[in-house]
Amino acid sequence: MFLMALGFVLVRWHLHRHPDLLHEDVDRAALHTATTYSIAMGPIAYAIGAGLAWVSQIGAFVCYGAIALYFLLPHSMRGAPLSGRTRP
Repeated sequence: MFLMALGFVLVRWHLHRHPDLLHEDVDRAALHTATTYSIAMGPIAYAIGAGLAWVSQIGAFVCYGAIALYFLLPHSMRGAPLSGRTRP
């Protein structure tokens, strides 16, 4: 799980460093903010869950469930219309 989260972070980091790969309507500041949150809640949270598993398997299970809920629930970044466009 840690490696999967790290893979997503690396993709976002690559897009941040190569903005020419993004569509012109993508808000670069929003991408930067989302990448920061992805780093905070992705690999670090999975590493905490893995460490927690050595102490409490139930605690690790709850931690991984909380991570899944975090990414499942809508964020202010998700579903926001692109600049100059309206949602159907």
